[in-house]
Amino acid sequence: DSDLPGNAAGFSTPVIDISSLDAGSFPSIAVGVSLQTSNTSVSPSIDEIGVYYREAATPRTGVALSLRGSKLIGSDLSALPIYKTTLSGTTDGSGELSFAGVEFDSYAFTIPSGLLVSTACPALPHLQLAGIDSSLDIVLRASVDESLRTTVLTPTGDPVPGASVSLSRSGFSATEETNLCGQTFMHSGVVVESDYDLVVSKPSFVTQTISTFTINGNTETVVTLIPE
Repeated sequence: DSDLPGNAAGFSTPVIDISSLDAGSFPSIAVGVSLQTSNTSVSPSIDEIGVYYREAATPRTGVALSLRGSKLIGSDLSALPIYKTTLSGTTDGSGELSFAGVEFDSYAFTIPSGLLVSTACPALPHLQLAGIDSSLDIVLRASVDESLRTTVLTPTGDPVPGASVSLSRSGFSATEETNLCGQTFMHSGVVVESDYDLVVSKPSFVTQTISTFTINGNTETVVTLIPE
């Protein structure tokens, strides 16, 4: 419990993050599942258990980042909003940056020019809850002219890892699988067009198809998958 809070009692969330565990102390993983139901005429079952990981990452040192909360305290003489919280800093040698005393709010990040967010776990904007420490894992890459970052969620807002995201049009087709936080990033071969088909699917969910999908610049979209 001291290494993975809540482990003794068990978890009810669909995704459990074990990235904080030391691989030397915990060289293997054992998963136990307890099934319960209030309907005795139906036997609960497990559809899938998946383990997702990032193979490698290079820390980005010396990156200047700023975050801004959504709460306003007024406006200036030009009627522009004045935000209650605006913080900035630079990543250290491990590619990390910490902010102390960040209050409950939704925070947007400003990324330096020349860089682009390919994934952000759990998500952007970042929701900071009151009275707890939280972390956000942002993967940055060199900017490109056109790209698509897709986030796949359940109707309750939980990420859907392992979903297939397919983007296609005449002469182009690409498919990626969502990561731990339900996200994919596509850029190779992506151009400005409005005739793409975007198909998101996963077993036990209703497939979602978006026709005449438009990509113009660095495009972001959220797709909701409904359980069958």
